[in-house]
Amino acid sequence: MATEGKIVLATDLDGTLLGGTAEEKARLYSLLEANRDKLVLVFVTGRQLEGLKAFADLPKADYYICDVGSTVYDSNYKPVADVQSWIDERWPSGSEDAVRAVLKDVEHITPQRLPHLPGRRVSYAYSAGFDEEAVVDLLQRAGYNPIVSHGVFLDVLPRGVAKGPTLLRLLEHLGMSPGETIVAGDTMNDFSLFSLGVHPEPVASERPLLKILVANADREITQAVAGFPDVFRATKNGAAGIEEGLVHLKVAWACKG
Repeated sequence: MATEGKIVLATDLDGTLLGGTAEEKARLYSLLEANRDKLVLVFVTGRQLEGLKAFADLPKADYYICDVGSTVYDSNYKPVADVQSWIDERWPSGSEDAVRAVLKDVEHITPQRLPHLPGRRVSYAYSAGFDEEAVVDLLQRAGYNPIVSHGVFLDVLPRGVAKGPTLLRLLEHLGMSPGETIVAGDTMNDFSLFSLGVHPEPVASERPLLKILVANADREITQAVAGFPDVFRATKNGAAGIEEGLVHLKVAWACKG
């Protein structure tokens, strides 16, 4: 697709693009649809692709980063081959069984069976008594990237794979850069988006134009990004917070309303 002169909006869904009142969402969705010629819209979500098709009111994205960054699709729901191959190299055959073996003696976790395959992650729900620090250390030493979020989910991904690194690979595929990109999120599975250009992993040559932390963001991500540059802390929830961030950045087409 032609991307010259466009900006990328890479946004989480639950609590972010899907957050707020019906009126706030309708306003933002209409704004995005009216300016598709100026925008590359990327959904970055923990959901699987099939689960997104139920959201009929959402504008159609140009790209879908799903499964917490472990699958990538274009607007026709076809895998983006060069980005997906980068992920698949880090998740060889047998990885799911290997992860479950690492965690077989861990208490207070319940496997989550993902309904749609293929996937490049293993997911659990955890309950009271879960030792987050010990489990994260165990998985990292075993060569995986564990992501704990929403106060209940443990996702285990290939080392080096998460929403942020996968977005960087997609931008490279598009011939674009973080400096042409706005990201938005609300929980710890969005941390790698907010750490672009800041945290040693992933390393980005440029910081995003803006990182929008919506007002309804949870305490963990709010604390984790405290002091990060270029984070706009919206005063509004969800979709309204995204629009607030676009106006703050003085994105011309967002300021006309």
